[in-house]
Amino acid sequence: MSGDSHSFDVVIREAVPDDAEVLIDFLKRTSSQTDFLTQGEEGIGVTVEEEHHHLANIYESENNSVLLALADDRMIGIATVSASNKPKVKHIGEVGIVIDKEFWGMGLGTLMVYELIDWSKTSAVIKRLELRVHEKNARAVALYKKMAFQEEAVIDRGLRINDEYVKVIQMSLLV
Repeated sequence: MSGDSHSFDVVIREAVPDDAEVLIDFLKRTSSQTDFLTQGEEGIGVTVEEEHHHLANIYESENNSVLLALADDRMIGIATVSASNKPKVKHIGEVGIVIDKEFWGMGLGTLMVYELIDWSKTSAVIKRLELRVHEKNARAVALYKKMAFQEEAVIDRGLRINDEYVKVIQMSLLV
């Protein structure tokens, strides 16, 4: 990949339980980089042991995935598909993407979304991807539209940021 002034190699791979600590550290580091994430500086609120167990369950799941983007063994991005095990909705995967701000605008988000879509198409279960995105996150909205996600609704008071309610856009992609 190439950015503003440098090139770097990126490895995208599935997360394994032993990634728990570095994943928690990554989310803690990136949670304060933007208001576009659903979590803030409070982080994800789990211990390394709990995350280890969670990743083990995801690794064995047929309708959940966690993909990591690594540059020189440093985590720079994460992309997830989270789905229920309830029979009526287990075909619906909720998409989540976090890119380290240092790597914004370099095509990493596009690569991560492409990999999630590819994983979903090979899944025997996932038939619909959906997400919610802060309406002012123009880069993300453009990315999802470029990847054929369709806007379904604008949700008033979809997020609360610093005591202010903001709209989110619900988008989906049938796979």
